[in-house]
Amino acid sequence: YSPFRRGAPLAAAALVFTLALLFAGRAYSSSTTPSGASGLFRVAWVIDGDTVVVRGERGRMGGASVRYIGVDTPEKGEPLYAEARDRNIELVGGKTVRMVFCRDEPLDRYGRRLAWVYAGGRLVNTLLLREGLGRAMIIPPCGLEKARMVRAAEDEARRLGLGVWALDRAGSAREGRADGPVMLAAAYAAYDGGDGGGEAPVEREGKGGLVWGEYSRVETITPSYAYQYIGDYVKVRGKVMSAYRHRSGLDISFHTAGSRVFTATIFNRYMDRFPPELLDPATYAGRIVTVEGVLRDGFYNIEMFLESPEEITIERPRGPGRRDPTGSKGLQP
Repeated sequence: YSPFRRGAPLAAAALVFTLALLFAGRAYSSSTTPSGASGLFRVAWVIDGDTVVVRGERGRMGGASVRYIGVDTPEKGEPLYAEARDRNIELVGGKTVRMVFCRDEPLDRYGRRLAWVYAGGRLVNTLLLREGLGRAMIIPPCGLEKARMVRAAEDEARRLGLGVWALDRAGSAREGRADGPVMLAAAYAAYDGGDGGGEAPVEREGKGGLVWGEYSRVETITPSYAYQYIGDYVKVRGKVMSAYRHRSGLDISFHTAGSRVFTATIFNRYMDRFPPELLDPATYAGRIVTVEGVLRDGFYNIEMFLESPEEITIERPRGPGRRDPTGSKGLQP
């Protein structure tokens, strides 16, 4: 006789009950906390320029607050608060958007989800920065993923004197100061030869680019010089040699003067962010295209991985009688 035999059914039942609780907790957690994941969510309420309340499928994240990563818009009572909030409403209010949540830090200290937000194929976080409706706020670990893109977006608004940077310029002028954004704008003008074009020379030897404080301008280079910028966030402008779909995604290859080809790739996991015309190889063939991102040293070629439509600019054909067959709004004049 063993005293444990009589208790065996009870022990087994207790074990089953414990496992059931664990699985239930895991299922609940996965359906309510999609940290490190992405998904489609409807924006139920826009709180301000960088915070929204969303609802997901099957009640997932019902009424959860989401804070945009990388951007800090004006608070209530500050200049441009209403403009940033209204622009956010225009971009995402009542719409279904794609959110990519931070895996390393799912919540901020206020209990809000942290996410990169895509609406209409555009990254809202950097779009607000490009329009001068906020300032860059790069906080590790979440902000590091797209830090270069965030800084580049802020630099563009600062150079053009948009939004918060226009206010800074006005303040500097009233106080008679020649620092901050005003001095930065003057430095850009000097670097650009005074024309304010804001683009670095396309064909030239070696590295360059203006660095001012902690910010650096995004340099535009040709594919032939891509090998000199491995690890840098740049714009690469050139003529597309070929574009083709494969099992993993879409490759866009550019003409180069050297033996190594420069290729920009849109992987399958990001394709739902792009409009159909930007996933069609025929859109790119023989066109002048600018892609924006970090250059990587691949085994056979120089690579750039594209995650958003705003990282691609396709120039329209020039000349009389030439018509753009795609009609894409993403194509630039």
